[in-house]
Formats: sequence, structure tokens, C-alpha cells
Amino acid sequence: MAEFLLNAAQADLAASIREMVEQCIMPHALDMDIRGDDSFDWSFVKLLSEHNLLAPNIPVELGGRGLDFLSTAVLIEEIARGCAGLAACIVGEMHATIPIILGGSKKRIVADFTEIFTAKALPMENILGKAFLYERLPDKIGSE
Repeated sequence: MAEFLLNAAQADLAASIREMVEQCIMPHALDMDIRGDDSFDWSFVKLLSEHNLLAPNIPVELGGRGLDFLSTAVLIEEIARGCAGLAACIVGEMHATIPIILGGSKKRIVADFTEIFTAKALPMENILGKAFLYERLPDKIGSE
């Protein structure tokens, strides 16, 4: 079995996210689970956005964190401890953006990602709830 050791930056990231999740997400998510509340709490997404955690793989110069895959896995694991659905939001974002990052032109990448996943962007409901990327890109695919 492969073993991964976290470097200091990754350990610090894990600790800070763990603290935020334990203080801000876990209590409310547990309460929602106990009540049987199946609605999605957008305040969780807003919290991640305010800490620039929604787009861990987007390059720093485009407003993301620019994290490597191990750091991103650590981030997702810590968030999933408090709310698996919230972690799934990040994974969904990555499934939508990685192909664009890997295969898109610089112009396409800049047009699609600059400040989209930060708190300065559109309301969170417009980004994730309406599948922002899927609404914008189908007519652009192949137009590079």
C-alpha cells in the first residue's frame, strides 16, 4: 500500500480546514441530519468560497488555490468529515474544470476561470446550482 507523508504546508492546510469544518460546518450539518433536512445549505458553499476552497485546482493566477492533487485530496477529505455533500461540490467542480485546464487554450482558461470561484464572483447558486460551466461551454467546445 502506498504511503503519503504530508509536507508542512499540506499539514497546515489540513489543520486549518479541520478547524473550520469542526467549528462552522459539523454542528449545523449534524443538526440537519438529525432533523432529516434534505435541503442543501448554500451557506456552506459560501463559507468555502470566502476561504477560496471551492476551486483548489484552478491556478493561483486565475483566482484559485493552485493545489497539487495530494493537497486537494487532503482538502476534500477534511471537508468530507463534516459534510460529504459539500466535498462532492468540490469534486464536481474538478470534474468540470480539469479537462479545460489540461486541454483549453490560455484564452479559454482565462475567460472561464478568472475570479469565477472566489467570493468576488457570481452568487454561489449561479455557479454550482445552475451548473455554470455546463451552461456556458457546450456551444464553445471545439471553437478554440
